[in-house]
Amino acid sequence: MKKIVIGVIAVIVVLAAAVVIVPSLIDWNNYKPDIAQAVKDATGRDLVIGGDIEVSILPEISFRVSDIKLSNAPGAAEAEMFTLAAARGRIGLFPLISGAAIVEELVISKPVVHLSVDKSGRPNWAFRGAAAPAKAKAAAKTEDGGPPISGLKLGDVRLEDGLVTYTDARTGQKVVAKAINVKAALAELSAPFTLTGSLTLNGDPVVLKVSLNSPGGLLGGNRAALDTAIQATHIKLSYAGGVRQKPIPALDGTFDLSIPSVGRMAA
Repeated sequence: MKKIVIGVIAVIVVLAAAVVIVPSLIDWNNYKPDIAQAVKDATGRDLVIGGDIEVSILPEISFRVSDIKLSNAPGAAEAEMFTLAAARGRIGLFPLISGAAIVEELVISKPVVHLSVDKSGRPNWAFRGAAAPAKAKAAAKTEDGGPPISGLKLGDVRLEDGLVTYTDARTGQKVVAKAINVKAALAELSAPFTLTGSLTLNGDPVVLKVSLNSPGGLLGGNRAALDTAIQATHIKLSYAGGVRQKPIPALDGTFDLSIPSVGRMAA
Protein backbone atom coordinates (compact mmCIF):
# COMPACT_ATOMS: atom_id res chain seq x y z
CA MET A 1 0.00 0.00 0.00
CA LYS A 2 2.84 2.37 0.87
CA LYS A 3 4.40 1.85 -2.56
CA ILE A 4 1.04 2.55 -4.25
CA VAL A 5 0.60 5.81 -2.34
CA ILE A 6 4.14 6.87 -3.21
CA GLY A 7 3.50 5.98 -6.85
CA VAL A 8 0.28 8.01 -6.96
CA ILE A 9 2.04 11.00 -5.39
CA ALA A 10 4.86 10.69 -7.91
CA VAL A 11 2.38 10.68 -10.81
CA ILE A 12 0.61 13.74 -9.41
CA VAL A 13 3.93 15.56 -9.01
CA VAL A 14 4.95 14.71 -12.58
CA LEU A 15 1.60 15.86 -13.99
CA ALA A 16 1.73 19.09 -11.99
CA ALA A 17 5.27 19.73 -13.19
CA ALA A 18 4.18 19.08 -16.77
CA VAL A 19 1.33 21.57 -16.46
CA VAL A 20 3.74 24.20 -15.16
CA ILE A 21 6.75 23.53 -17.38
CA VAL A 22 5.35 22.38 -20.75
CA PRO A 23 3.45 25.59 -21.65
CA SER A 24 6.64 27.60 -21.05
CA LEU A 25 8.50 25.36 -23.51
CA ILE A 26 5.99 25.87 -26.32
CA ASP A 27 6.90 28.43 -28.93
CA TRP A 28 3.46 29.87 -29.62
CA ASN A 29 4.81 31.76 -32.62
CA ASN A 30 4.88 28.44 -34.48
CA TYR A 31 1.09 28.57 -34.54
CA LYS A 32 0.92 31.88 -36.40
CA PRO A 33 0.35 30.19 -39.81
CA ASP A 34 -2.47 28.07 -38.35
CA ILE A 35 -4.15 31.12 -36.81
CA ALA A 36 -3.82 33.08 -40.05
CA GLN A 37 -5.26 30.20 -42.06
CA ALA A 38 -8.22 29.82 -39.70
CA VAL A 39 -9.00 33.54 -40.07
CA LYS A 40 -8.61 33.28 -43.84
CA ASP A 41 -11.03 30.36 -43.98
CA ALA A 42 -13.59 32.17 -41.81
CA THR A 43 -13.40 35.67 -43.31
CA GLY A 44 -11.51 35.56 -46.58
CA ARG A 45 -9.10 38.16 -45.18
CA ASP A 46 -5.38 37.98 -44.48
CA LEU A 47 -4.21 38.14 -40.87
CA VAL A 48 -0.63 39.05 -40.02
CA ILE A 49 0.82 38.84 -36.50
CA GLY A 50 4.10 40.72 -36.65
CA GLY A 51 5.05 40.54 -32.98
CA ASP A 52 5.66 37.61 -30.68
CA ILE A 53 2.83 35.62 -29.10
CA GLU A 54 3.43 35.04 -25.39
CA VAL A 55 1.13 32.74 -23.39
CA SER A 56 1.42 31.46 -19.82
CA ILE A 57 -0.97 29.17 -17.94
CA LEU A 58 0.21 29.27 -14.33
CA PRO A 59 -0.15 30.77 -11.81
CA GLU A 60 -2.67 32.61 -13.98
CA ILE A 61 -3.59 32.75 -17.63
CA SER A 62 -1.62 35.56 -19.20
CA PHE A 63 -0.99 36.59 -22.77
CA ARG A 64 0.73 39.26 -24.79
CA VAL A 65 0.59 39.88 -28.53
CA SER A 66 1.57 42.80 -30.75
CA ASP A 67 1.49 44.14 -34.29
CA ILE A 68 -1.71 42.57 -35.61
CA LYS A 69 -3.11 43.44 -39.03
CA LEU A 70 -6.28 42.26 -40.79
CA SER A 71 -6.61 43.07 -44.48
CA ASN A 72 -9.47 45.15 -45.83
CA ALA A 73 -12.09 44.33 -48.44
CA PRO A 74 -10.99 44.53 -52.10
CA GLY A 75 -11.16 48.10 -53.40
CA ALA A 76 -11.18 49.73 -49.95
CA ALA A 77 -9.12 52.88 -49.45
CA GLU A 78 -7.12 51.50 -46.52
CA ALA A 79 -5.03 48.35 -46.91
CA GLU A 80 -6.01 47.07 -43.46
CA MET A 81 -9.46 47.04 -41.95
CA PHE A 82 -8.08 46.45 -38.46
CA THR A 83 -4.71 46.93 -36.81
CA LEU A 84 -3.62 46.57 -33.21
CA ALA A 85 -0.36 47.79 -31.71
CA ALA A 86 -0.46 45.51 -28.67
CA ALA A 87 -2.70 43.62 -26.26
CA ARG A 88 -1.98 41.97 -22.96
CA GLY A 89 -4.05 40.31 -20.28
CA ARG A 90 -4.04 38.33 -17.03
CA ILE A 91 -6.98 36.16 -15.96
CA GLY A 92 -7.25 34.01 -12.84
CA LEU A 93 -7.05 30.32 -13.76
CA PHE A 94 -8.46 28.56 -10.72
CA PRO A 95 -11.49 30.90 -10.30
CA LEU A 96 -12.59 29.86 -13.81
CA ILE A 97 -13.22 26.36 -12.48
CA SER A 98 -16.01 27.71 -10.27
CA GLY A 99 -17.36 29.95 -13.02
CA ALA A 100 -15.76 33.20 -11.86
CA ALA A 101 -13.95 35.51 -14.28
CA ILE A 102 -11.21 37.41 -12.46
CA VAL A 103 -9.68 39.75 -15.02
CA GLU A 104 -6.66 41.25 -13.33
CA GLU A 105 -5.50 43.03 -16.48
CA LEU A 106 -6.72 43.57 -20.03
CA VAL A 107 -5.07 46.39 -21.95
CA ILE A 108 -5.76 47.05 -25.64
CA SER A 109 -3.29 49.54 -27.11
CA LYS A 110 -3.87 51.61 -30.25
CA PRO A 111 -6.58 49.62 -32.02
CA VAL A 112 -7.48 51.04 -35.44
CA VAL A 113 -10.71 50.11 -37.23
CA HIS A 114 -11.62 51.38 -40.70
CA LEU A 115 -15.29 50.83 -41.59
CA SER A 116 -16.59 51.67 -45.03
CA VAL A 117 -19.48 51.13 -47.43
CA ASP A 118 -18.72 51.05 -51.14
CA LYS A 119 -20.83 52.57 -53.93
CA SER A 120 -22.81 49.35 -54.33
CA GLY A 121 -23.80 49.45 -50.67
CA ARG A 122 -21.61 46.56 -49.53
CA PRO A 123 -19.95 47.13 -46.13
CA ASN A 124 -16.38 46.02 -45.59
CA TRP A 125 -17.40 44.20 -42.41
CA ALA A 126 -19.44 41.70 -44.46
CA PHE A 127 -16.91 38.88 -44.35
CA ARG A 128 -16.91 35.96 -46.70
CA GLY A 129 -18.57 32.98 -45.07
CA ALA A 130 -19.69 35.06 -42.09
CA ALA A 131 -23.26 33.76 -42.25
CA ALA A 132 -23.53 30.98 -39.69
CA PRO A 133 -25.63 27.89 -40.45
CA ALA A 134 -29.07 27.82 -38.89
CA LYS A 135 -28.08 24.79 -36.81
CA ALA A 136 -25.08 26.63 -35.36
CA LYS A 137 -27.18 29.69 -34.58
CA ALA A 138 -29.73 27.55 -32.77
CA ALA A 139 -26.99 25.88 -30.74
CA ALA A 140 -25.61 29.28 -29.74
CA LYS A 141 -28.90 30.37 -28.15
CA THR A 142 -29.17 30.13 -24.38
CA GLU A 143 -32.34 29.61 -22.41
CA ASP A 144 -33.61 32.20 -19.97
CA GLY A 145 -33.25 31.42 -16.32
CA GLY A 146 -29.72 30.03 -16.51
CA PRO A 147 -27.52 30.69 -13.51
CA PRO A 148 -25.43 33.87 -13.72
CA ILE A 149 -21.67 33.77 -13.45
CA SER A 150 -20.54 33.17 -9.88
CA GLY A 151 -18.08 36.03 -9.84
CA LEU A 152 -16.57 38.80 -11.92
CA LYS A 153 -13.76 41.23 -11.28
CA LEU A 154 -12.30 43.82 -13.60
CA GLY A 155 -8.94 45.17 -12.53
CA ASP A 156 -6.84 47.13 -14.99
CA VAL A 157 -9.20 46.98 -17.97
CA ARG A 158 -8.73 49.73 -20.53
CA LEU A 159 -8.48 50.66 -24.19
CA GLU A 160 -5.80 53.17 -25.11
CA ASP A 161 -5.63 55.62 -28.01
CA GLY A 162 -8.09 53.94 -30.37
CA LEU A 163 -9.14 55.14 -33.81
CA VAL A 164 -12.33 54.32 -35.72
CA THR A 165 -13.25 55.74 -39.11
CA TYR A 166 -16.41 55.32 -41.17
CA THR A 167 -16.92 56.34 -44.79
CA ASP A 168 -19.87 55.88 -47.11
CA ALA A 169 -19.00 56.12 -50.80
CA ARG A 170 -22.68 56.54 -51.70
CA THR A 171 -23.19 59.75 -49.71
CA GLY A 172 -19.65 60.99 -49.08
CA GLN A 173 -20.22 60.82 -45.33
CA LYS A 174 -17.09 60.46 -43.20
CA VAL A 175 -16.84 60.04 -39.46
CA VAL A 176 -13.55 59.97 -37.56
CA ALA A 177 -13.38 59.03 -33.90
CA LYS A 178 -9.83 59.29 -32.57
CA ALA A 179 -8.00 59.41 -29.25
CA ILE A 180 -10.49 56.84 -27.93
CA ASN A 181 -9.74 55.95 -24.33
CA VAL A 182 -11.99 53.73 -22.23
CA LYS A 183 -11.55 52.35 -18.72
CA ALA A 184 -13.77 49.88 -16.84
CA ALA A 185 -13.67 48.89 -13.18
CA LEU A 186 -15.54 46.33 -11.07
CA ALA A 187 -14.36 44.98 -7.70
CA GLU A 188 -17.06 42.27 -7.59
CA LEU A 189 -20.56 41.62 -8.93
CA SER A 190 -22.22 43.19 -5.91
CA ALA A 191 -20.07 46.33 -6.18
CA PRO A 192 -20.63 49.25 -8.57
CA PHE A 193 -19.47 48.92 -12.15
CA THR A 194 -17.98 52.07 -13.67
CA LEU A 195 -16.98 52.89 -17.19
CA THR A 196 -15.40 56.14 -18.31
CA GLY A 197 -14.35 57.12 -21.77
CA SER A 198 -13.30 59.99 -23.98
CA LEU A 199 -12.71 60.57 -27.67
CA THR A 200 -12.63 63.20 -30.35
CA LEU A 201 -15.44 62.84 -32.88
CA ASN A 202 -14.89 64.77 -36.11
CA GLY A 203 -12.84 67.28 -34.15
CA ASP A 204 -15.23 67.63 -31.22
CA PRO A 205 -14.46 66.19 -27.74
CA VAL A 206 -16.87 63.61 -26.32
CA VAL A 207 -16.95 62.28 -22.74
CA LEU A 208 -18.82 59.17 -21.59
CA LYS A 209 -19.58 58.03 -18.04
CA VAL A 210 -21.54 54.96 -16.93
CA SER A 211 -22.23 53.73 -13.40
CA LEU A 212 -24.26 50.63 -12.47
CA ASN A 213 -24.63 50.04 -8.75
CA SER A 214 -25.11 46.23 -8.79
CA PRO A 215 -24.35 44.16 -11.90
CA GLY A 216 -24.93 40.99 -9.89
CA GLY A 217 -28.41 42.12 -8.91
CA LEU A 218 -29.23 42.96 -12.51
CA LEU A 219 -28.05 39.53 -13.70
CA GLY A 220 -30.16 37.95 -10.99
CA GLY A 221 -33.31 39.70 -12.22
CA ASN A 222 -33.39 42.57 -9.74
CA ARG A 223 -33.55 46.29 -10.37
CA ALA A 224 -30.24 48.15 -10.46
CA ALA A 225 -29.51 51.86 -10.37
CA LEU A 226 -28.00 53.23 -13.56
CA ASP A 227 -26.42 56.61 -14.22
CA THR A 228 -25.08 57.49 -17.67
CA ALA A 229 -23.93 60.71 -19.29
CA ILE A 230 -22.64 61.64 -22.72
CA GLN A 231 -21.27 65.15 -23.16
CA ALA A 232 -20.25 66.55 -26.53
CA THR A 233 -20.03 69.95 -28.16
CA HIS A 234 -23.44 69.75 -29.81
CA ILE A 235 -25.35 67.37 -27.54
CA LYS A 236 -25.64 66.38 -23.90
CA LEU A 237 -27.53 63.23 -22.94
CA SER A 238 -27.92 61.67 -19.52
CA TYR A 239 -30.04 59.03 -17.80
CA ALA A 240 -30.60 58.49 -14.09
CA GLY A 241 -32.85 55.82 -12.70
CA GLY A 242 -33.35 52.09 -12.64
CA VAL A 243 -32.83 49.27 -15.10
CA ARG A 244 -33.93 45.65 -15.09
CA GLN A 245 -33.81 42.78 -17.56
CA LYS A 246 -36.55 40.55 -16.12
CA PRO A 247 -39.38 39.82 -16.65
CA ILE A 248 -38.78 42.16 -19.60
CA PRO A 249 -35.99 44.71 -20.17
CA ALA A 250 -37.15 48.05 -18.77
CA LEU A 251 -36.02 51.49 -17.62
CA ASP A 252 -37.82 53.54 -14.99
CA GLY A 253 -35.68 56.66 -14.77
CA THR A 254 -35.40 60.07 -16.40
CA PHE A 255 -33.62 61.09 -19.59
CA ASP A 256 -32.20 64.57 -19.99
CA LEU A 257 -31.36 65.78 -23.49
CA SER A 258 -29.84 69.12 -24.42
CA ILE A 259 -29.08 70.20 -28.02
CA PRO A 260 -27.94 73.84 -28.26
CA SER A 261 -28.20 73.84 -32.06
CA VAL A 262 -29.93 71.11 -34.09
CA GLY A 263 -28.46 72.51 -37.30
CA ARG A 264 -24.87 72.33 -36.07
CA MET A 265 -25.38 68.86 -34.67
CA ALA A 266 -26.83 67.64 -37.98
CA ALA A 267 -23.93 69.18 -39.86
